[in-house]
Amino acid sequence: MFNQEGVKKILHSCEDKDKELDYLIGKYELRLKDLRKSKEEVLETITECRKLLNETDC
Repeated sequence: MFNQEGVKKILHSCEDKDKELDYLIGKYELRLKDLRKSKEEVLETITECRKLLNETDC
């Protein structure tokens, strides 16, 4: 059986891990947004290149 102090330590540890997970989730959500933005930029560049190829007689 846990004593009250042991339970407090466990809860505090869990709260710390919860905060750390929230931080990491936020960090990865921002990274995902950046990747999506990069993907959109790449697709726009590909579209522009295709337009140029279609307009140019090679």
